[in-house]
Amino acid sequence: MEPTVEPSIHRLRTRFGVLLGCLLAVGLAPSCTTPDGPPPHASDKPVDSEPDSGPYVDAGPAGTVMVVSSANLLPPAWQITDAGLLAESVPDGGDASVAYLNERVELTAALTTNSNPCPVPFTTATGKTYCDGFNAVDAAGQAVVVDSFTYLGTGAPCYAQMPTNPTDSLTLPSIGGVWGDNYNSTTGVDQLVLNLATCADMPGVAQGTPYAGVNMPPMTTDIAMLLSSFSPGATVTVHGVVIAAWSSSSTGSFGFSMEDPAGGPGAGIAVVRPSNSNSTTVAPNLGDYVSVTGFIVAAGVSYEIHL
Repeated sequence: MEPTVEPSIHRLRTRFGVLLGCLLAVGLAPSCTTPDGPPPHASDKPVDSEPDSGPYVDAGPAGTVMVVSSANLLPPAWQITDAGLLAESVPDGGDASVAYLNERVELTAALTTNSNPCPVPFTTATGKTYCDGFNAVDAAGQAVVVDSFTYLGTGAPCYAQMPTNPTDSLTLPSIGGVWGDNYNSTTGVDQLVLNLATCADMPGVAQGTPYAGVNMPPMTTDIAMLLSSFSPGATVTVHGVVIAAWSSSSTGSFGFSMEDPAGGPGAGIAVVRPSNSNSTTVAPNLGDYVSVTGFIVAAGVSYEIHL
């Protein structure tokens, strides 16, 4: 069967559109949907777009997501104090962190932000360019690329405070999110980025109450076992905790990152339901412990399960 290419998909991390977490971003509700339409600052920038997961190949039965339990503790974040571990410009920086792709990360260091030049540009179909992220720079000048759009979209209450203009600058004591691969399937280029998953990932601009699930999920290690040995295109079933999520109200597509409950290297994976999938499964919420069945594909140096 010939592959079906998802035409509106742009990048692995980006153009995620309306977020499952427009209120999740501040931990106030399990989910919500932002009305379709342009964001306040960009009349032609899409609110509902999709990530670049490469060609969607109809390789088997429609995938499923089953929620086993909700309001669970999130896996522990990879705690680091050296921005160089995430800085692609530093030898072994970025590359050394590939084992933590699609996992929670928290960087504690004195950081300043800048977006000149913009590290995460996006150009609309009409030729306008917007900045979807910024650099977080430590005292040694090591810069981590931060993506403020992938999971927050433009509907999050803290989105307007993101330092994405050339003259914007913030000072931060720490920053967190989901470590991701900004893979461009057209050019074959990877860009490792820290995706803000909730407003609480940026102290000083956070609004509302952070997520506070308290239930203990089963300590499964399905994802780590899968990533240690698998065949691309194979149908797989794994369990894990949802650590960040997005959904598009205009196309019906959605996706999320999930992680083994205990965390650790090689324990996270992305899940995508493209708009042309025939799966009728519904999107989960942050903190859900889920059982996912789909087929695994490579996306740059990262991997994801297609539904």
